[in-house]
Amino acid sequence: MIYRHYKGGLYLMVGYATKFTPDKDVTVEVFQVAKHTETEEMITVLLVHDKATGGSHYAFDGKFEGILCFYKDIEGNYWLRPKEMFFGNVMIPINSAFSKLEPRFVKMTGEDLYNAICDLVEKEVDAVVELLETKMKHST
Repeated sequence: MIYRHYKGGLYLMVGYATKFTPDKDVTVEVFQVAKHTETEEMITVLLVHDKATGGSHYAFDGKFEGILCFYKDIEGNYWLRPKEMFFGNVMIPINSAFSKLEPRFVKMTGEDLYNAICDLVEKEVDAVVELLETKMKHST
């Protein structure tokens, strides 16, 4: 699933991560390193394979409790954020006197997702054109 942050960025939800509990019936591999959004700590995310069920899940080792959303930004950076915060609301200032309550992240689907991707492609194409035009000016 792709989500848009209230500030505009797009993020791919990789999954949920829970605190790692050692068990003889699992195998573990290091999957990725992610930054915790609240503490900015770098946390190793593990991919835990359950031998009994054949299933897999993400886990982290450390001091955090509860379920963390594990997601990736468009630059390839991985993030962890408490699930309650990810799906929670934030106050957005409208002006000096008023604010409004909005979701921190909104799931992108259908035409909204398509338009968001088109906007990203257009920005990338514009950046490449600008770079090429700059190189051409300097080479003549």
